This record gives sequence, structure tokens and C-alpha cells, in this order.
Amino acid sequence: MLCVLFVASAHALVSSPLVSSGRGMRCATPEMAISRRSALLGAGLAAVPITARADLLDDFADQQSAKNAEIEAKMAAKRKAIAEEQARAEEEYAKAEAAKAEKVRIAEEKAAAIKAKREAAAAVAAEARAAEKAAAEAAPAKAGKVAKAVGKGVPPPVVKVDSRAERIKARQEAGEAAPDLFGFK
Repeated sequence: MLCVLFVASAHALVSSPLVSSGRGMRCATPEMAISRRSALLGAGLAAVPITARADLLDDFADQQSAKNAEIEAKMAAKRKAIAEEQARAEEEYAKAEAAKAEKVRIAEEKAAAIKAKREAAAAVAAEARAAEKAAAEAAPAKAGKVAKAVGKGVPPPVVKVDSRAERIKARQEAGEAAPDLFGFK
């Protein structure tokens, strides 16, 4: 009596003189008695001619290489996706760093402009102080006393200005003649 046995390692149907019983594989005839373990590990494959075994192994190798190629393709796709993601992340990081550097450069330019304005204002203030000091030194001594008194909280004295005398002096410096009053000089 012959039975059909599925050999797991070759993934093919093989004819064998083995019969399945409830506790394992047994031979149909007592002459071909083999142990349960050897029956499970390839006794069915041993009964197949060598050329059929080679065909089964070639088929299995083809199937396995197809599976391996599919797995490699999936892994290559994952590696490619990871590489693209890393490239995008590096590009975004580079853009962020460039923007950050631009902001720093602009802030430094603004700080330099503010510093230049402050230095210019300080120079103008120093020139004004120097001019005031020169004017104070050129003023008569009495004016110095008045300035000291004003600094102590004393109000400055009233200075009278004779506008008529200033006009006459200006006309004489210009070389003009004095005006006539009803033709009298």
C-alpha cells in the first residue's frame, strides 16, 4: 500500500511506502520498518529517485531565492526611504542654520549701527561741551562768577540789552551814515 507524504523541507508531494497512524509514521510492510524520527526527517525524500530530489531542491532554491530577492527589495526600499528622510532633515537643518545665521548677522549690523550713532552723538556732545568751555573761558571773569552762582541755585542777574546802541554799532561797522531827523544832523 502506498501513501502520499508531504515533505516540509522540499515543499513537494512525494510517494512513499509509509502509512500515517495516530502516533507517527509506520511502514505498510514490516520489512521496511524505520523509526518515527527518521521518517519525519526525510525517509520520504530518501525513497524518491536522485533526479527527482534534485528537481525538488532546485524548485526550493528558486522559491527561496525569489523570497530572498523580495526581502532584499523591501529592505532596499526601506533604506532608500530612510536616506531620503535623512537628506530632507539635513536640508531643513541647513536652512534653519542659514536663517539663524542671517538673523544673527542682521542683529550684529543693527547693533553696529546703534553703536555708531551713539559714538556720533557722544562726539557731538563732546564738541558742544568743548565749545561751551571755550566760550566760558573767553567770557569775562564776572560771567564766571555768575555761572558759579547760578550753579549754586542763585538766579542769574538781569542783563540789560540796549538794542538802540547795538543798531548804531552795527551801522557804523557797516560804514553807513546816521539817519537824518527832519533834515538835521
